[in-house]
Amino acid sequence: MKRVLMVAISFLVLIALLVVPACGEPAVEYDLTMAVDPAASGTTTPTGTTSVAGGALVDITASAATGWTFVNWTAPAGTFVNANAPSTKFTMPAEAVTVTANFVEGCEGDLAFSDGIIRVGIAGELAHMTGQFQMLGATMAKGAIDTAGGVVIDGEVHEFVLVPIETGEATVDPTGAAGYSALLAAIDDVDFVLGGFRTEAVLVYREVAMDEGVIFINCGAATEELQHSVVDDYASYKYWLKSMPPNEYFLAGTVVRMVDAVGRQIRDGIAEPPDYTLRAAIIHDDAAWCEELVVTIEDLLPGINVDLVTPSVPVDPLLVSTDWITILGSIAAFDPHFVIPILSADAGVAFAGYRKAVILNSMAVGINVPGQFKFPWAADLGTAPPGGPNIRWDILLDTTAEEVEITALTQPFFTTFVGFAGDYPLYTATTYDALFGLKAAIEGTACYSEDDEKAYASTDAIIGYFESDARVTTTGTSALYPTPGTTSEGKPALAEAQVTTLYPHIGTAGYPSYAAGNWTMPAHTTHDLVIGPDYITGIGAQWQWDEVAEVWKKYAVWPMEIGGADLKDQYGDWNYQYTGTKPMYVFPGAIKP
Repeated sequence: MKRVLMVAISFLVLIALLVVPACGEPAVEYDLTMAVDPAASGTTTPTGTTSVAGGALVDITASAATGWTFVNWTAPAGTFVNANAPSTKFTMPAEAVTVTANFVEGCEGDLAFSDGIIRVGIAGELAHMTGQFQMLGATMAKGAIDTAGGVVIDGEVHEFVLVPIETGEATVDPTGAAGYSALLAAIDDVDFVLGGFRTEAVLVYREVAMDEGVIFINCGAATEELQHSVVDDYASYKYWLKSMPPNEYFLAGTVVRMVDAVGRQIRDGIAEPPDYTLRAAIIHDDAAWCEELVVTIEDLLPGINVDLVTPSVPVDPLLVSTDWITILGSIAAFDPHFVIPILSADAGVAFAGYRKAVILNSMAVGINVPGQFKFPWAADLGTAPPGGPNIRWDILLDTTAEEVEITALTQPFFTTFVGFAGDYPLYTATTYDALFGLKAAIEGTACYSEDDEKAYASTDAIIGYFESDARVTTTGTSALYPTPGTTSEGKPALAEAQVTTLYPHIGTAGYPSYAAGNWTMPAHTTHDLVIGPDYITGIGAQWQWDEVAEVWKKYAVWPMEIGGADLKDQYGDWNYQYTGTKPMYVFPGAIKP
């Protein structure tokens, strides 16, 4: 069935109770009065005077009248998440209060776009596959935006100009020192930055953008630690946003869901019940992004009746030597049903080849970034089964594939990208979605000054736009988790009203009731991607033989409908599949006791 992801979500008129009164008594409410200054310079949402519980979080929005620009919010009591953003949240004090939206006549902002140019830096190792696809995605988006009329601010057409920033982070300098120097040299010449890949490097070089107050949209680094800085120090890190991928906790959950789907077919094939235990091993990058990801997978596998036969094996992300024979040989002795790769770079290509030779009778199910595109396997894509590329039959986490329609934008993007680049898009090509998101945010918040003959925008207003917006993208509906509304056992967490706004099914039949401990940070971290069937899910992609075209192609095989299975959890019902999903192929050798 086709999954409809165009979810209508209103982030603008939510009043969220964040405190639970003792003994079930109603919370004490106070008058919240909304005002504008000067009069008639703009409007607010909500309007007038409403009764709000003390300690509640209120979503507020200011809209400037023609000829006016929003400046900030002020109030004699209570606090704002971002007083300089027209869309933000206000914590209601235990007293009546007036919240004022302040405007100034004319067009103002801390960002100025002269000569119709908006400069966007693309930061990554641009000579490596990860950075190449970041530049390809952004270049294709720029072309589509230009063709459609550019970035229009008060009727004036503006153009994105892409500025390459070579960080060397994937293979040359994962410490981030080179990236820091490169971004430092470029920062005065860019208005925004997209990119990032290797966590260890990004933690270092993004500081340049944070220190300068430049918005940086993460388009490649999963690690939750990067987004958690927004929780720990919002004022310094509010500029750090995200386009892709989900953090490592959610990646782990997705990998385990894929393993579970394959495991159900293996058990059916050997006529064993659902509680029959299958065997697995994990091989992963020896890198920061894998630390919590691997631990989380290890914790979740017993819940789907899969046991690890050996401790998880870390490898150099660039390992391509025959050491793989020894590594995999030690696993082969346990005859696993699954080998779970968590690999992001060149080692993934070597793993796929050596695994086929050493542990043939198993399924590789996990993350292998080189498996997302054609180039590493090009020589064998025309070889019919039982031959073919070493990646054949592996089921790997991905963002797009042949024929699958995650949203209405997926296939137009996918087919155009293949024609543009001559290859399948890597997940880092979601710079495409990031640039379109930036276009929407600028058009929604910026103004043009006829007197100055230039456009102005507010950094805080653009941040507020991303914080309050849920956008349909090529990979799903993209939204960001909000600032914490409560705590649980000392950890910041989402409050009940925040959760039920994102996930209306919470507490309804078949779904768990709200409990703050289920919504802590990590993993539901401010400025990280909202996960779930109505948002971002990822897909399990598998290279299968197209008998008509006589070539191996990458198809979506997960999420998949599983008859009679209860796959509901706090994020939604995972028992569905997107239009264009193909039947999963399980290698016969893996169907064994």
